[in-house]
Amino acid sequence: MLTEKDIELLEYMDYQVMNNGIDGWFGNRAYDKMFEFLELLHKRNSELVQTVAAIFIKVTVSGLGYYQHQHSIFIPEIKEIYNEYKEAIEEYSNQYNQVAKDFMNSYGLEDWGTKFREQFDTK
Repeated sequence: MLTEKDIELLEYMDYQVMNNGIDGWFGNRAYDKMFEFLELLHKRNSELVQTVAAIFIKVTVSGLGYYQHQHSIFIPEIKEIYNEYKEAIEEYSNQYNQVAKDFMNSYGLEDWGTKFREQFDTK
Protein backbone atom coordinates (compact mmCIF):
# COMPACT_ATOMS: atom_id res chain seq x y z
CA MET A 1 0.00 0.00 0.00
CA LEU A 2 1.36 3.39 -0.98
CA THR A 3 1.45 6.20 1.52
CA GLU A 4 0.69 9.80 0.56
CA LYS A 5 4.43 10.49 0.81
CA ASP A 6 5.15 7.61 -1.62
CA ILE A 7 2.62 8.96 -4.11
CA GLU A 8 4.07 12.47 -3.86
CA LEU A 9 7.57 11.12 -4.45
CA LEU A 10 6.53 9.07 -7.49
CA GLU A 11 4.66 12.01 -9.00
CA TYR A 12 7.48 14.42 -8.19
CA MET A 13 10.17 12.34 -9.90
CA ASP A 14 7.94 11.64 -12.91
CA TYR A 15 7.21 15.36 -13.20
CA GLN A 16 10.89 16.28 -12.93
CA VAL A 17 11.83 13.90 -15.71
CA MET A 18 8.91 14.55 -18.02
CA ASN A 19 8.87 18.33 -17.55
CA ASN A 20 12.58 19.07 -17.19
CA GLY A 21 14.22 16.17 -19.00
CA ILE A 22 15.80 13.19 -17.33
CA ASP A 23 18.75 15.35 -16.31
CA GLY A 24 16.50 18.24 -15.24
CA TRP A 25 16.14 16.84 -11.76
CA PHE A 26 19.88 17.42 -11.22
CA GLY A 27 19.44 21.16 -11.54
CA ASN A 28 16.29 21.17 -9.43
CA ARG A 29 17.94 19.34 -6.54
CA ALA A 30 15.59 16.42 -7.03
CA TYR A 31 18.69 14.28 -6.61
CA ASP A 32 18.11 14.76 -2.88
CA LYS A 33 15.18 12.39 -3.31
CA MET A 34 16.98 9.82 -5.47
CA PHE A 35 17.83 7.26 -2.80
CA GLU A 36 14.37 7.54 -1.28
CA PHE A 37 12.89 7.05 -4.76
CA LEU A 38 15.05 4.01 -5.51
CA GLU A 39 14.22 2.51 -2.13
CA LEU A 40 10.52 2.86 -2.94
CA LEU A 41 11.00 1.25 -6.34
CA HIS A 42 12.94 -1.67 -4.93
CA LYS A 43 10.02 -2.58 -2.67
CA ARG A 44 8.40 -4.00 -5.79
CA ASN A 45 9.93 -6.77 -7.79
CA SER A 46 8.25 -6.21 -11.14
CA GLU A 47 10.28 -6.07 -14.30
CA LEU A 48 8.85 -2.66 -15.20
CA VAL A 49 9.75 -1.08 -11.87
CA GLN A 50 13.23 -2.60 -11.97
CA THR A 51 13.66 -1.19 -15.50
CA VAL A 52 12.80 2.30 -14.23
CA ALA A 53 15.15 1.91 -11.27
CA ALA A 54 17.95 0.87 -13.65
CA ILE A 55 17.27 3.90 -15.87
CA PHE A 56 17.54 6.25 -12.89
CA ILE A 57 20.70 4.61 -11.61
CA LYS A 58 22.35 4.80 -15.04
CA VAL A 59 21.30 8.40 -15.61
CA THR A 60 22.65 9.33 -12.19
CA VAL A 61 26.07 7.97 -13.09
CA SER A 62 25.97 9.61 -16.52
CA GLY A 63 24.74 12.88 -15.02
CA LEU A 64 27.57 12.98 -12.53
CA GLY A 65 30.09 12.48 -15.33
CA TYR A 66 28.33 15.07 -17.49
CA TYR A 67 28.41 17.73 -14.79
CA GLN A 68 31.94 16.82 -13.72
CA HIS A 69 33.32 17.39 -17.20
CA GLN A 70 31.21 20.32 -18.39
CA HIS A 71 33.82 22.97 -17.57
CA SER A 72 36.69 21.13 -19.23
CA ILE A 73 35.25 20.56 -22.70
CA PHE A 74 37.94 22.76 -24.21
CA ILE A 75 40.15 19.65 -23.96
CA PRO A 76 39.22 17.42 -26.92
CA GLU A 77 39.43 14.15 -24.96
CA ILE A 78 37.23 15.55 -22.19
CA LYS A 79 34.76 16.92 -24.73
CA GLU A 80 34.47 13.42 -26.21
CA ILE A 81 33.72 11.94 -22.77
CA TYR A 82 31.27 14.77 -22.07
CA ASN A 83 29.45 14.11 -25.33
CA GLU A 84 29.21 10.40 -24.52
CA TYR A 85 27.57 11.24 -21.19
CA LYS A 86 25.22 13.68 -22.92
CA GLU A 87 24.20 11.04 -25.47
CA ALA A 88 23.68 8.47 -22.73
CA ILE A 89 21.42 10.90 -20.84
CA GLU A 90 19.34 11.45 -23.98
CA GLU A 91 19.06 7.67 -24.48
CA TYR A 92 17.91 7.15 -20.88
CA SER A 93 15.37 9.94 -21.36
CA ASN A 94 13.98 8.11 -24.39
CA GLN A 95 13.89 4.86 -22.42
CA TYR A 96 11.97 6.48 -19.58
CA ASN A 97 9.54 8.17 -21.95
CA GLN A 98 8.72 4.76 -23.41
CA VAL A 99 7.82 3.24 -20.04
CA ALA A 100 6.59 6.26 -18.05
CA LYS A 101 2.88 5.77 -18.67
CA ASP A 102 2.92 2.06 -17.85
CA PHE A 103 5.18 2.68 -14.86
CA MET A 104 2.98 5.33 -13.29
CA ASN A 105 -0.17 3.36 -14.12
CA SER A 106 1.32 0.35 -12.32
CA TYR A 107 1.06 2.45 -9.15
CA GLY A 108 -2.46 3.60 -10.02
CA LEU A 109 -1.17 7.05 -10.97
CA GLU A 110 -1.21 9.09 -14.15
CA ASP A 111 2.08 10.09 -15.71
CA TRP A 112 2.87 13.77 -16.12
CA GLY A 113 3.07 13.52 -19.92
CA THR A 114 -0.54 12.32 -20.12
CA LYS A 115 -1.71 15.00 -17.66
CA PHE A 116 0.08 17.65 -19.71
CA ARG A 117 -1.42 16.50 -23.02
CA GLU A 118 -4.90 16.35 -21.49
CA GLN A 119 -4.64 20.03 -20.53
CA PHE A 120 -4.34 20.95 -24.21
CA ASP A 121 -6.91 18.43 -25.44
CA THR A 122 -9.66 19.98 -23.31
CA LYS A 123 -9.05 23.54 -24.51
